[in-house]
Amino acid sequence: VDPEDERDNTTVTICDTRLCEGEDYDLVVQFDSNPEPSAAEWSIRNNDRRGKTAVREGNRRRTYDAEYVENIKDRWNHDRYEARMKFENIQREDMSKDTEHLLEVTNE
Repeated sequence: VDPEDERDNTTVTICDTRLCEGEDYDLVVQFDSNPEPSAAEWSIRNNDRRGKTAVREGNRRRTYDAEYVENIKDRWNHDRYEARMKFENIQREDMSKDTEHLLEVTNE
């Protein structure tokens, strides 16, 4: 984390054997944020930047359903949040190594 950088970008690679073509899948990301998030948007795109689909929290596009960011704080993690993207009927392109699933969170 670079305190001078207004945008902290973290990349995570996920390998999940429960991710199967034709099935539904929930991609869940937990993160800490202070101040609390004011907006969140998921982007699904190929590495070549064509075919980008953006879905704001609380909205649905095609087979992608972005839930509202939820505060899941507990005794040890007071600033913990969870973002969830539901995929319906996973397609081969959703699982491709050339497809990125990005979450951008904004806070004030």
